[in-house]
Amino acid sequence: MEGLMYRPYDQGQSFLLPPSLRDFVSEDHPAHVINDLVDQLDLSVLEAHYGNMGQPAYHPRLMIKVILYGFTVGIFSSRKLERACQENLAFKYLAGMATPVFRTFIEFRQRHREDMQEVFVQTARLARELGLARLGAVA
Repeated sequence: MEGLMYRPYDQGQSFLLPPSLRDFVSEDHPAHVINDLVDQLDLSVLEAHYGNMGQPAYHPRLMIKVILYGFTVGIFSSRKLERACQENLAFKYLAGMATPVFRTFIEFRQRHREDMQEVFVQTARLARELGLARLGAVA
């Protein structure tokens, strides 16, 4: 067995510089499309529901990115979204390494039940404009 060559493998390796989250997801990954699309949405209708009282909330943009990407990959369950944010690099990227618990997704959906319709209409419109028919159908 001597003389075998392996690629370097060190799970404890430290990074000299902090990596960018974008580096963990290939350039052509659909998560980038979701990220860029949601960044163009007007979420003021959702943001109006928040104030300065209590614990800080997760940004609605983060929640929409995770939920929308979940829809595109067939994940609808809040518990599965929570797990994906903990384990899946694309979800970690979209969530900015945040790990909302499943109750946060449930509460977000309940709080914004009616407003989400407007957000998904915007998403479908933008997806059509960008030639992303599949994403528009999902929205």
